[in-house]
Amino acid sequence: MYLIRANTERPLLNIELSGHVTTDEAVRMLTLAAELIKTDKHRGVLCDVSALDYGPDRPATVAAVLAALLPVHLRVAVTGLAPTLRGVARITGLAHAGGSIRTFDSAAEAEDWLSEVVGTRTTLPATAQRHLQEMTSPTPTPDPAAAPARRTSAA
Repeated sequence: MYLIRANTERPLLNIELSGHVTTDEAVRMLTLAAELIKTDKHRGVLCDVSALDYGPDRPATVAAVLAALLPVHLRVAVTGLAPTLRGVARITGLAHAGGSIRTFDSAAEAEDWLSEVVGTRTTLPATAQRHLQEMTSPTPTPDPAAAPARRTSAA
């Protein structure tokens, strides 16, 4: 299974792989990710394979699709456990991806490497900015003269 999310703050695509990913699923995921990268102009991908139990049974097929779809300008950082990262390294080696795909033990190291091309978050998201402004702005005192007149008797 895979999950693809576009980061709205930076030109970064987040991908999470979990459970058993078949060769067909991996090819669909790569095709969809390539289309999102092309249309949204992403410059980096952060792929988390820590929850992946089994990878594709035809790594050469996945590598061929990866080689065909991987843009030159793109950086891909893959994080996960050592046994899974060995499988990822095999696929990237077959794809001749060079230095554009790297594996990392921690998400922090991956973020540092990706920040060279996608930057770091410099502003809060719009919702967080609105909440911060509401919390830090002084509360206006109500003007009693501006309040609507109240009825004092039943009509």
